[in-house]
Amino acid sequence: MGCRELTVVRLACLVAISFLMHAQQITVIAGGTGGGGHSFGFSSDRNYTFGAVQFAFPIAHPAGGTFFYRFDAIPVSYLREPRLVAFDSRRLSPDNHFIYGGGANPLAFEYDTPRFHRTHPFADYTGGFLYFSRRVFSPLASQFNFTTSLGGGFLFQPPHAPPLRLGYRYTHISNANIATRNPGGDFQLLYLGVAVHAPTRK
Repeated sequence: MGCRELTVVRLACLVAISFLMHAQQITVIAGGTGGGGHSFGFSSDRNYTFGAVQFAFPIAHPAGGTFFYRFDAIPVSYLREPRLVAFDSRRLSPDNHFIYGGGANPLAFEYDTPRFHRTHPFADYTGGFLYFSRRVFSPLASQFNFTTSLGGGFLFQPPHAPPLRLGYRYTHISNANIATRNPGGDFQLLYLGVAVHAPTRK
């Protein structure tokens, strides 16, 4: 990468960071697999954990609640899968290993219902991508994968403490047939979060 291209990348990163820092609420979340499913994916014997930072921007207030556009940065994620797998993702060895990945959800929306006392439910949808340090799910699959999730949970406002969230999401990870094989995987995830920046609420 030349000096001009590097300068453009740096400027783009600065603009993106400046935009994200204007989010009304910034929340750090972390969670992992609470169970497995196979509605869309075909890979079993996998577990997924992640850490993310959510940047939320309010865009509407329907039915007394708040509708947010959200950008989720995912700097840390790990997929635990069998060390040796067949082309169709079946386990070929008894031991496991962890594969590191990172990515983002640039397409994320959240609806927070009106608050009742110090708690209220929320629902969200996310769409994004993950890039792993090696091919996942199959030796003929891809390092780059798309993700889509649907979930919800509860937001809590403890007295004299930052807002907390307890959430659940059903996540599908696959390469959308950009590689020879696309077994994909489905994960039921539970996570906890704490707001590191939020508007003051009485």
